[in-house]
Amino acid sequence: MSKVLPVLAFLVFAAGGCVKEKYIPYTRVVDTPQNREVLKAVEAYRLAIERKDAAALLLMASLEYFEDSGTPAADDDYGYEGLKQVLARRLAQVEQIRYSLQYMKIEVREKIAYVDVYIDASYQIHTAQGTKWDRKQEPHRMELTYDGKRWLFRRGM
Repeated sequence: MSKVLPVLAFLVFAAGGCVKEKYIPYTRVVDTPQNREVLKAVEAYRLAIERKDAAALLLMASLEYFEDSGTPAADDDYGYEGLKQVLARRLAQVEQIRYSLQYMKIEVREKIAYVDVYIDASYQIHTAQGTKWDRKQEPHRMELTYDGKRWLFRRGM
């Protein structure tokens, strides 16, 4: 009996280590109902960007939306009201958009979801020098909040 107990403990431990997490297809996101709901909200955002649909994007934003633009200066920070202006200005400058997201990770803490993506976007933009194509490729973090009915963006649009 004294030899059986350690072997049994090892087998239980080894079997637990073999359990693999299932991922949402074509992502690096663990497949849970909550992650699927968050991903659905972010995918709706991605499609609205491609359609240049500012009204739909505003409906996806929380009234608590705040963007600090990643700089120490406060003059480029904006909230929900500023988001309206930013979306209108930026989308008016763009002719065509291809906006692809690679979903890397979703972490949910209570009613806040942190979504790490890799953006690969190509777009035709109007500049002072004329219309040109540009490309953006970078890691990005989005933050969403659950209002009891749906996930809304708090930052990172």
